[in-house]
This record gives sequence, C-alpha cells and structure tokens, in this order.
Amino acid sequence: MDAKIQTFLQREIDVRHLTWGLLAMAPDVLLYAWTGSLLWFHGALVTICLLIVQTRLSPSLSLLGLHALTLAILTALFYLTIPYTFVFAVVAAAVGFMTFWITRLDSRLLSFGNWNFIPPLYIACEMTSNAAGVDRWTTLEQLLLVWPISIASATLVLRPPFFATVAAASHGWRRWFGLPLSDSHSTPTWKITRAASARATAVLLATGLMEWSSTGHTEWGIWSAASVVNTSSSQAVEKFRHRAIGAAIGVASGLLLGPFLPHSEVLYVTAVLAMFLTLTVIKRYPVAFGSRCFLVTIAAYATALGMNAGFERVTNVIVGSLVGLVVTLMFRFAFRTICQR
Repeated sequence: MDAKIQTFLQREIDVRHLTWGLLAMAPDVLLYAWTGSLLWFHGALVTICLLIVQTRLSPSLSLLGLHALTLAILTALFYLTIPYTFVFAVVAAAVGFMTFWITRLDSRLLSFGNWNFIPPLYIACEMTSNAAGVDRWTTLEQLLLVWPISIASATLVLRPPFFATVAAASHGWRRWFGLPLSDSHSTPTWKITRAASARATAVLLATGLMEWSSTGHTEWGIWSAASVVNTSSSQAVEKFRHRAIGAAIGVASGLLLGPFLPHSEVLYVTAVLAMFLTLTVIKRYPVAFGSRCFLVTIAAYATALGMNAGFERVTNVIVGSLVGLVVTLMFRFAFRTICQR
C-alpha cells in the first residue's frame, strides 16, 4: 500500500514546484506567525500567483514585474468595487474579456491572463470577509506596503532572467518578456474574440445570478464561469465535467473530515495556502481541482462555517461552470449562424 501511495504522489505532485512555493512564501508565513496579521497571509497568496506564471511561462523579470503590478491594480479594483454590485459585475466582465483576449498576441499568454483574473478576485473577496467593518482604503494601503516584500521574496526564489539587452529589443516584445521568438499562435483571432466575449458575458451573468440568489462566496461561481469558457466547445464540456466531479468529490471528502478538525485561524490559513499551491504543484487538473474543493471545505470548517459553506461552494462551482458552458455553446451557435448567412 505504501508503494502505491508513493507512486501516486510521484505521478501527481511536482516536487520542484512545491519546493519553490514553500520557499517563496516562507517569509510571509513567518511574518504572519510573528505578527498575527492576515495581510501577510494575503501576501503569501501573491507569491504563489507569481510562482504559477513563472512555472507556466518561464518569463523574464519584466513580465513577472508586469504580472505583480497587474495583480496589485486588479486586486485593489475588485476590492473597492465589491460593495457596488453593478460596478463590480461590469469590472469583472471587462477584466474577464481582456484576460482572454490577450491571447490574440500569443497563445502562451493565456496563463498570464487567467492568473491576473482569478487570484485578484479571490484575494479581494478574502480581504472583504476578513476585514469586515474596516475602512477599505486603510486595508488597501496596508496591503500595498506588504506586497513589495512578498514580490521580492518570490523573485529571489524564482530568479527569472533580467531584462533583455537593448540590442535584443529589435526581436520584438516577446524577447523583452522572455517568451520564445516564434509565435505559437494557432487559433484565429475571431475565435479568440468570440471566446473573450463569451467569458465576459458568462462572468456578468454569473455575478448577477450569485448576487440575485444572495449566495455567499460568489467568487467561486464567477471564476467557475470564466474558467469553463474556451475557444473549443469540446474543451468547455470537458472542463465542466472535471469541475463538477472534482467539486462533488472534494467537498464530500472535506465534509467527512471537517467535523473532526478544530476551529482555528492557523488551520484556515494553512488550508487556503495549500489550496493555492495545488494550482501549480498538482499535475492533473481533475485531481488538482478536487483537492482545491477539499481544502476550501476544510478552511470553511476551520472558521466554523462548516457544512453549509461546503454545499454553498459546490453549488456555486456547478452553477457557475454551467453558466460558462451554456454561454460558450450559445456564442458558438450564434457565430456559426451569422457566418452561414
């Protein structure tokens, strides 16, 4: 049995990425343990976001810096607009569109776009729930003081190459951002525009639906809708299936274990950090997503939210994913009908 478990772990877990992640967020975790401030916990989430882009793209320091700056701006934007439902929905839809449309420049930038949408949304919602009743501008100012340390620690661990030389600038923007000089783009621009429009529509509909139903943790429904949207309808169907199965199994496992765990902020922080690490540490998507649902259910139990929060999350994931799938298929049908006329 031990040999089977060891084989399973070797097949599913990227040890090098796990090591990078633990080292990168170590300063933030230590500062959280010392000060007790959740701002350092949010900073640790930022280091993992930078790790994701580094492992997916292996960019230069310039692209990593752009990613860090975009994370800060979008987190602040989401955080400040959350109290205003309509504004928040429009902002989320616009960001959802741009983070997919950017792939028309280079298909490898899909990871860059996705991780400039999902993490800021999650961190903003986390800040909202953890700093209820606190002035938003004050919290934002404190966070912006914390983030440079988080970004510096991630950069020291990841050690991306520095800016290209001035002579290399003649090779174009890809060289500056550390991407290969050849364009790996194979998807027509109109398909990318269709998918980006579908993502914006899905995000807008999911946000409105979550707010209308007064469901908590709306971010799970929003990014589920965004994640399922794809240029290919078959890939969208497969993504929906993986997310639905992963949510059901992961949440069910969390509900079985959760009642035996203590209510603890340390357990909550550990579960959320581990959840973010699954984005880059676990290799196969179905296993990674199931693990995330399991860990977020454990985090819910750690904050005494328990079973209701678990069911709420799996419902949001399935409903949001369904919205993304339906919108993808509708846009595909609409574009096909228009093209045939």
